Amino acid sequence: MGTDDRIDIADRLEEIKDEIKGLLGEADDLLHGTDGYQRAKAYWLACMHIELDEDHEWMGKSMCSMQDTIDELREPDDDDGMSDRDDTGEDD
Repeated sequence: MGTDDRIDIADRLEEIKDEIKGLLGEADDLLHGTDGYQRAKAYWLACMHIELDEDHEWMGKSMCSMQDTIDELREPDDDDGMSDRDDTGEDD
């Protein structure tokens, strides 16, 4: 996969992430003031926010967030000749 393809995918994933964050905000607004709000906020709303990126109010962190994947796609690909090190960290 070429660098341009990876960047296009990363850009689209960023858009999707932003859409999800907007929808989660809407869900939060809809639930606010209802009997289920605190439970939803403590469980599934928190989990979904944490899996997207580190821009949230909770202490938790994802092992691999959507933003981590986006960032990895934007990194230069070793196959493109951008790295002088092999997988062991040794110079070629």
